[in-house]
Amino acid sequence: MKLALFFMGITLLYACSDKTGDTMETDPTIKTHLDTTKTVAESPDTIIALKYYNNGNTKKKSNDFKGAIADYSKAIEINPKYSQAYNNRGSAYGSLSDFKTALSDFNNAVKFDSLNVDAFFNRGLVKAKLNDVRGALKDFNRAIDLNPAAGNYYAKRGIAKSILGDKEGSCDDFRKGATAGNEESESYKKQFCK
Repeated sequence: MKLALFFMGITLLYACSDKTGDTMETDPTIKTHLDTTKTVAESPDTIIALKYYNNGNTKKKSNDFKGAIADYSKAIEINPKYSQAYNNRGSAYGSLSDFKTALSDFNNAVKFDSLNVDAFFNRGLVKAKLNDVRGALKDFNRAIDLNPAAGNYYAKRGIAKSILGDKEGSCDDFRKGATAGNEESESYKKQFCK
């Protein structure tokens, strides 16, 4: 079971979570991370950083990962503590299989926002790709602590537990993920958990 899940899970593992559709109106953390001392209306830099961030999101959705990276980098240059821009840039780097650079961005994302659930989840995915399964498990645990309703988090944590030899724990996670409506968890539960 462990080897089968390893190949299925790791090949499917890198599907980063990001906020490519959010704006300041729908994601209040964007305003917080752009400028902690001024309101959006008071800071032209904040508006410019958000414009680059949104342009990056548009390019990322179109699979223009290099263009997205350039725009997220400009947003980060304007605001070096812009957690979600680091997260989304890391996701774009991951899409280009540059996992070490992606890891660096996810590290910065969680450094500047210890509640950035996407960044913890994505960092776990990248750590798994880099064969740091124990580190991945730790990040998946944190992501689940922050958002226990996300069924896909349980699926990835279940894969990590399986790789580490914890069949009971992996099946428990697959059951939780399936209960949350995650199809991947349901599939693994049916296939590996009796």
